[in-house]
Amino acid sequence: MKLILCVPVYNEAEIIQNTILVLKSTLARLPGEVLWEIVIADNGSTDDTHNKVTSILSKEIRFLSIGEKGKGIAIRKTAELCRGDIFGFIDADLPANPDSIHKMVQIITQNQADIAIGLRLMDAKLVHRGFF
Repeated sequence: MKLILCVPVYNEAEIIQNTILVLKSTLARLPGEVLWEIVIADNGSTDDTHNKVTSILSKEIRFLSIGEKGKGIAIRKTAELCRGDIFGFIDADLPANPDSIHKMVQIITQNQADIAIGLRLMDAKLVHRGFF
């Protein structure tokens, strides 16, 4: 069983290396029968995102340059180009707790569901979200 985890990025040079390290650490704790790959889907960054990612590439980390603009396009193109049994995505700033990935993978691998969706419901006092 293989998990493809897409991280769509646009100008994330300041945080991308830490994001990758956190995700690698999280996914390394998945059960041994679950292989995984983190795919950084760059959507035309103009900062140093590409260099930051390529400096820490490994067999579990892949960098894709997506020519078209848009987060949705980056996710869709990654899903089209990468082969795995489970596909997921998470934003580069990790607004959802990556530890939730374990539970979602478990639900899917145990055939309890075909789809698992993480929600980031938080106390409004902790997070300010604008209208848009």
